[in-house]
Amino acid sequence: MFRAFVLGWLIAIPLTPSIYTTGTTCVPCPEEFKTAGEGKAYLLTHNYTKMTGKQLQPMSQGGAPSCGGAAMAKALEILHGVPFSAEYCYGKSRTYIPIWQRLGAGTFCGFVVRSAEEHGVLPAANYAALGEDLSVYSAKRAADYGLRGPPESLDGIAALYKSQGYYHIHDWAELRGAIAKGYPVIVGSSVSYGPTTGQVKDRDGTLRRRWWGRWAHAMCIIGVDDREGKQAACILNSWGPDWVSGPKRFNEPNGTFWGKKKDIQKMIDSGDCYAIRPVRGLRTR
Repeated sequence: MFRAFVLGWLIAIPLTPSIYTTGTTCVPCPEEFKTAGEGKAYLLTHNYTKMTGKQLQPMSQGGAPSCGGAAMAKALEILHGVPFSAEYCYGKSRTYIPIWQRLGAGTFCGFVVRSAEEHGVLPAANYAALGEDLSVYSAKRAADYGLRGPPESLDGIAALYKSQGYYHIHDWAELRGAIAKGYPVIVGSSVSYGPTTGQVKDRDGTLRRRWWGRWAHAMCIIGVDDREGKQAACILNSWGPDWVSGPKRFNEPNGTFWGKKKDIQKMIDSGDCYAIRPVRGLRTR
């Protein structure tokens, strides 16, 4: 029986965040991020809908600890308007994990962004000539790629789509600025918002942070609300559309929720938070 995982952010490896992205162009945020978007609200999926004519759909990572790859794939989809392979993002990122941890599961967002810059990413497509169909996400494939690595035959195509670098997010102001400038953000942390099914949001679409338990999870931040008394960020999860229900603020996609500013800052404090820039080889729309 395939073991059911719903998380996948590593918390057991004693590394500092700077090691995650050593050798990459993960740079500090521009100074303009500090004031961009003050007092305003942004939802990046509105632009996605304008360019594609459809609402962004959440994915379900299923029985694989591939949340880091899922967050990255959705961030890139928002930027480019086409889906990406979460399995490849996840599996390739695990090549940076010390060998004694390879039999475990999960990854860091920092390893995901480093892999995307050094190895590239793959649009979700059927690579029939190479014997790999990545057009539809597979949890089994994600777990296999995480254990053994993606087939080397895919690396030549991925190299055509290397990232342009990343911004390391340290606080709420930088997060707000990144979203205001059009960059989705991925974050890994152990902050918990309670049960992983049957959640109901409050009237503002918000989930309350729980002080018990750890999610050890990576997610994609796709919006920010910096209005007085409303300060929160919109988080796209990777557990499908139905794990949470309730009101929405700005007609955000199903499977999303808003987290309060102080709780988002706690997630950022993990040190594993990055604004995602476009990849080479594809137009942003």
